[in-house]
Amino acid sequence: MESSIQSIKYSDIAEKTATHRHDTHQILYVLSGNARITVGNENYDLESGSLIFISRTESHSVNYVGEKYERYEIRISPEIINSSLKDQCLYSVLINRPVGFSRVIKLKSPAMIDIFEKINREFNDSAPYREEVLSMLLDLLFITVYRSYPEMFSVKSIPYFETVNQIQRQFENDIGKAYTLTGLAAEYHISKYYLSHIFKTITGYSVMGYLKALRIAKAKNLLAKTDTMVCEIVQICGFSDSSNFSRTFRKLNGISPSDFRTKYKQ
Repeated sequence: MESSIQSIKYSDIAEKTATHRHDTHQILYVLSGNARITVGNENYDLESGSLIFISRTESHSVNYVGEKYERYEIRISPEIINSSLKDQCLYSVLINRPVGFSRVIKLKSPAMIDIFEKINREFNDSAPYREEVLSMLLDLLFITVYRSYPEMFSVKSIPYFETVNQIQRQFENDIGKAYTLTGLAAEYHISKYYLSHIFKTITGYSVMGYLKALRIAKAKNLLAKTDTMVCEIVQICGFSDSSNFSRTFRKLNGISPSDFRTKYKQ
């Protein structure tokens, strides 16, 4: 069994970071101190007990920190959205951004700190059943959030939540396929107008806008971490041609794919 947690880090170093993104979902929990984080075009002030969820499609930066900034940071594999072992409603806070969604919540409690400490210890240990314990602890973290802020998960009660979730998983599994709104509506036996409405209500994105965000996230990962040629990335990520890819990439990121690779290549 492979753990959904790719990394966990404790830090008390107060440092600013430039705008960046990870090919993972991220949870940040502030133990003490203050910071201001920008996610997309929105600013969030964090303090002791603040918990923030950042999707892998979202760029972010730390542009203010106080004298003290002590926190845990967990990075979660995007494959968790496809896991048959996970309750997709619980983990929907990693990807869905409906109207009124609160990316930052306040959970200052010994129980929450204890969960992060246990995840940190278990992740850095090699004891038997390590991955199983990490999976249970991650579930416990999300259940604790659910019990305190059930309104964050209320989209499950909306009709066609499962259908939208299936489409999200389909995009993750086959991102290079040529999708159309009409084709998806026919595949899932729903009006394309209602599909547009319900997808936007649940995720905060249009159907094609969500797919585009996933494709750009995948392209960024390939540009930064591999030597895959741009023409191949175009095909892998499902863009119609190189011109369309370059135009979309520059519009969303303010930089060309080649310049992005030069700047961020690891």
